[in-house]
Amino acid sequence: MVVKLLIRKERGLNELDIQKIELVEGSDEILKEVKLSSSSQRYQLLGSLLKPPNEFLSIKPTYVTELTGGIASGKNSISKYLAENSCEIADCDKIVHELYDGKEKFTKAISEEFGADTISYGIVDRKKLEKEFGADTISNGIVDRKRLGSIVFQNRAKREKLNKIIWPAVSDVIQERIKKTTADIFVIDAALLVEAGWANTVRQLWTVFIPREEAIKRIVERDGISEKDAISRIDSQLSNEARIAASHVVFCSLWEVKETQRQVAKALNHLRQNYIKNFL
Repeated sequence: MVVKLLIRKERGLNELDIQKIELVEGSDEILKEVKLSSSSQRYQLLGSLLKPPNEFLSIKPTYVTELTGGIASGKNSISKYLAENSCEIADCDKIVHELYDGKEKFTKAISEEFGADTISYGIVDRKKLEKEFGADTISNGIVDRKRLGSIVFQNRAKREKLNKIIWPAVSDVIQERIKKTTADIFVIDAALLVEAGWANTVRQLWTVFIPREEAIKRIVERDGISEKDAISRIDSQLSNEARIAASHVVFCSLWEVKETQRQVAKALNHLRQNYIKNFL
């Protein structure tokens, strides 16, 4: 789909700009096959509710939403904005960090999967990780997550082995936080929510995406890796099409930050005005 976006002076520009931007291939089909009369109307779908929430769920006392997106999609920026607007965020990446420090259930799962010698004094044995994934995954006794990530991006079997241990443990932590939260909206922030099978476990799934070429550019600039390696990382993840097809709300962070925030504010305001009052 091609979107002709008119960015006017009130958005901080000195003159009227017309940008012709390819979002995702086949996006008319992706966005629930909604046929609209103009590209500007299709653009307005960003930040809008595309399908009814999963109302059969009864998770209380908070309205639970998930935020996902591919690598370099701008998910972290949106997560920060949501936190600034009174949402509680469960950052799954940070939770994994905490679990590596020695949660009992998590370390027990590691031990059962890889053997008793995996665990040493209640924490994940870095030596075992080094043996499993390579010597350069450990630096000064600490797991080099960047290096480990590059390995699992390229090896589906290893990635799935880690995920089978990580996700159940992460879920346990999140459920405890949901019980204790005082926020009206609780957002689970993770890149692999759809892959983990969580898309239908909460009321709404929100996805942020950028076109493939933009993702490649951002990864190369941010991580200092080759274009080939950037493509490999993107291809190891779920496609934009698959994420969007599972989503209730979709954002695109291709433009300036204020434009992304406009989309998110639109979704957040709609949620609070139409669902929160009747839910809590």
